[in-house]
Amino acid sequence: VRMGGNNDVAAMKLAGGMYAVCNKTLAAAKRSLGMLAVYTCCNELAASGAEPVAVTISLSVPSNYSESDVRYVFMQVAKAAEKLGVDVAGVQAEVSHNVRSLLLSCCAYGLCKGKVLVSASGAKPGDSLILTKHVALEGGIIICNDFTSKAYPVLTHEGASRILERSDDMSAVKDGLTAAHAGVNAMFHAGKGGLLEAVYRM
Repeated sequence: VRMGGNNDVAAMKLAGGMYAVCNKTLAAAKRSLGMLAVYTCCNELAASGAEPVAVTISLSVPSNYSESDVRYVFMQVAKAAEKLGVDVAGVQAEVSHNVRSLLLSCCAYGLCKGKVLVSASGAKPGDSLILTKHVALEGGIIICNDFTSKAYPVLTHEGASRILERSDDMSAVKDGLTAAHAGVNAMFHAGKGGLLEAVYRM
C-alpha cells in the first residue's frame, strides 16, 4: 500500500488485515538511545493510526565501546517496550570499525485498527492543530543526558532533573490512537524537525 513520500510509515495488506511498519536509525543520542528508538518508532505508528505490537533492534557498536555500553542500550529498549506493552521480537548487535558512535536501527510493527492509515499530509483548511506533548521534549532529554556539563549551568540541576523525569512522556502512542479513533484528517509525530516541520508536513 503506497502511502506517499510524506509519510514515515509503510502499510501492508496481508491475509487477516492491514499492518504497518516503521524503521528509524538513530545515532545522535547516547545515554537515551534505546529508549528514544522504541518511543520514536512506536509514536510514528500511532500517528498513522496503527497500534504498535513489536520492535526489532539492530545495533552497530564501535570497537572502543564495552559490553556494559551495549547492555545499557538493550536495557533501555526492554524498559521502553515493557511500558508500551510491545514485544521485542529480535535484537542483533555487532562490532564495527566503520562507526564512531553507537548506531541503532529500530523497526516497529503495528496493527491497523481502521481500513486506512491516517496521512501525515491530510490536513484541510479550517482544521484545528492540536499539540499533545511539550515542544522540544526529545531534544531537551538528549541535551540533559548527553551534555550535562553545558546544560546544568543554564537549566540548573533542578530544571534538568525535571526534564529527565518526563522521559516517559515521550510516548505519544495513546495520543495517536485516540486521535485516529476520533477520525482526524492528519497526524504527524514531531521529531527532530520539531513543531515547524510537523506543521509544514501536515
